[in-house]
Parts: sequence; C-alpha cells; structure tokens
Amino acid sequence: MRRVDASVKFVTFIDAMLSLVVTQDVLPEAEGAQHTAQSSGLFGIGLGALTMVIGLWMLLRRRWAAVDSVLDSEQ
Repeated sequence: MRRVDASVKFVTFIDAMLSLVVTQDVLPEAEGAQHTAQSSGLFGIGLGALTMVIGLWMLLRRRWAAVDSVLDSEQ
C-alpha cells in the first residue's frame, strides 16, 4: 500500500506542476506580454527536469530498499 500512496502523491504533484505551466502561459499571454512562449517553455522544461529527478530518486530509493532487505536476509 505504501508504494501506491507514493505513486499517487507523485502523479498529483506532476498534475499540479502542469497546472502551473499552463497558468504561467495563459496569464502573461492574456496581458499581451512579449516572450511568453519562451519563458513558459523554459519553465516547463525546468519542471520536467525536476519531475525526472524526483522519479529517478523514487526508483533508486525503492531499489536501495530491495538491496537492503536482501542483505538483511542473508545475515
């Protein structure tokens, strides 16, 4: 159950970040600001990189826990 909770939290976090990207794109464009697409694109790339780092951390943390449990069972 713990893995499912972590996965749901991660998906919810990703959804919130995508909402931020859309908001960052719509508000300046509604005001007629220049370079809206470039700044929104960079913001989206930054949040995508953060998402990848968090996903890798979750994956590696799970593998480290599996390795620790194997080492504990051998002792």
